[in-house]
Amino acid sequence: MAKKYFAGCDVGSTYTKAVILDEQGNIVAHTTIRSKINSEQSAQIAMQEVIDQVPDLKSSKDLEYLIGTGYGRNKVPFADENVSEISCHVMGVYVTGTVFGALFCSLMGSVIASTMTFFSPQALAMACGTGSAGMMATTLAPIIEIYPDMKDELTALAATSNMLSGLDGVYMSVFLGLPMANWLGRLLGVKDAPSKPGAKE
Repeated sequence: MAKKYFAGCDVGSTYTKAVILDEQGNIVAHTTIRSKINSEQSAQIAMQEVIDQVPDLKSSKDLEYLIGTGYGRNKVPFADENVSEISCHVMGVYVTGTVFGALFCSLMGSVIASTMTFFSPQALAMACGTGSAGMMATTLAPIIEIYPDMKDELTALAATSNMLSGLDGVYMSVFLGLPMANWLGRLLGVKDAPSKPGAKE
């Protein structure tokens, strides 16, 4: 019985990556190349490099299933399916933020509001709004339980804070977060990846 192989091709704006897995999920071939101007050409070159590493394969048609992803995912002509990397990013953010983050914030909000009485209820409500709407709601709930007479005021402050932090968060990310990350990368000596794994720069 012939072995089955599965592949993925990630066509990015700078690099194109390709990988082939066997039925057990082991990586049997992989490569990283500089992306060409033509995304389809990048995908073809990368896939041919990994196919050449597997004696059982002659072309992409011999693969059981192939997924294209990345910036140029729609330019992978031999892909069985195109999947946006945003899908996994959103799921990761949802699980860590909306699910676990909401539980953590709810506990933290109740502990802080009940033990650290030097914080004003209004300040706590404003602090609730710096996360997602779900995190805001779960953090605000125990605070409202402690200060029920201020429910409307605290809810309004939290919602306003949530809206404002969402707006200025974009500018903070673009004009502060990204430059800071780039500076730290250079400070730590991070360089562009070589065109092939294991190759010297």
